[in-house]
Amino acid sequence: MSDRGEASQESLNDAAGDTALLPHFTTEQPNESIVLYEGGLEAVGQLEGEGTVSLDWLPTPRVKFRIVGTTDRRMDFTSVPTQRLILEGRQTEATGTFTGSEIRGGPIFTQVLRGVFDPVILGQPEVVQHVLFHIPNVPWFAGESIHRDDATGSHSWTGRLQFDDGIWEVTLDPLQNHRELVQQLNTTGGYALTAVGQIRRLNSGAFSMDETRDLLASLRLFLSLIAGRWTDSMLRVALSPDDRLVCEEWHSPMVDPWIGRRSVFPDLVQDENRLRSPRVHRVFRTLRTHWSDEAWRDVTTWAISWLIESEKSVNADTSIVLSQAGLELLAWTQLVLRDRISAREFKELDAHVALRKLLDGIGTPTGVPNGTMLDEMHTFASDEGVDAPEAFTRVRNAVVHPRAGGRRPSRELRIEASQLGLWYLQLAVLRLLDYDDMCLNRLRAWRPEPVPWA
Repeated sequence: MSDRGEASQESLNDAAGDTALLPHFTTEQPNESIVLYEGGLEAVGQLEGEGTVSLDWLPTPRVKFRIVGTTDRRMDFTSVPTQRLILEGRQTEATGTFTGSEIRGGPIFTQVLRGVFDPVILGQPEVVQHVLFHIPNVPWFAGESIHRDDATGSHSWTGRLQFDDGIWEVTLDPLQNHRELVQQLNTTGGYALTAVGQIRRLNSGAFSMDETRDLLASLRLFLSLIAGRWTDSMLRVALSPDDRLVCEEWHSPMVDPWIGRRSVFPDLVQDENRLRSPRVHRVFRTLRTHWSDEAWRDVTTWAISWLIESEKSVNADTSIVLSQAGLELLAWTQLVLRDRISAREFKELDAHVALRKLLDGIGTPTGVPNGTMLDEMHTFASDEGVDAPEAFTRVRNAVVHPRAGGRRPSRELRIEASQLGLWYLQLAVLRLLDYDDMCLNRLRAWRPEPVPWA
């Protein structure tokens, strides 16, 4: 099968490409529970019986358990909300939080106990050769070709992204049914595993799971940035040098539901006579460099967080406030960390002056952009005799600090201001991460354009 049809696949890469990563878990349709364990399950000292552990997506993703057993007494589990659990078939002990129970019959009662698993490691996290993980709600990108051979024949599709930080290599492959899942997500919303990833050392050396913790924490930010919503690596599986499965990790990930494609990166870039992926590998390398410095780690974490939360906002006012916070952070980064003005000097700057200096630093014009649907912002800036940074901060101030007798900005003006703030924040984050390729301009109907400094 092809992720974009046969013509697109052939134009991206005529060869079948490398062998696709084989996922350990899949979802055939959105919001389909993934059964992780079935067998004997004990809530220590409380109830023992047949149990199920599953990743349930709705209303939010959680690793849940359910035990069905018999008892000769009624039990109140609300008095012991946290409990030790034993998965007998996996010889693993874990903890979980009870969320509900029901009891039927008598004098021998059938008890059903439900709850949420705390993060758990199954198996021995001994020396491993590579770690496989699964990613929900990641969009498609025009990556390299991959293929898989099975009993039904040979299947090829495109979309592999591969990048490294000089030590670790990360590979992301869209699942074979990625296209169908995204089509269904566009209709139903919710969650589905759309990609599988792999971590290994560039030198092919062995490592421990503990050595990947720092990488996985930064990878969550990177994956969320390219998805345009919160996502994470999950259902991690570690394999030994002789390719044995030695460890699994289950946790309830923080993942946003699918609401259409939200990535700031285009799915493909036209480069002369070929199509290619946007150069996100440079973003990963810069993010990992920032990650090694505590101050830059905090800046990068908060900047990406402000961008994602601003994008998620359900109303323009919230988006304006969040994007302004992100822009102030990145202005401080530009002027204090890079240009080396004092923190006191920065504090004395008006917000619009700091924003103007930030935009100057990333090569972005400070006039209200032409050729966009910002008619209200154009009129407002012209009537006030100010540029775009000052017009934006004035709208923000009117939202956050309304004055007695002052007129609230119109809904249309606030919506346009929120889009302008998001555009500035998007550019500032991309500049922070040294991205120098095409991005999607939300002010021009999401048209792909080079970043201003490219």
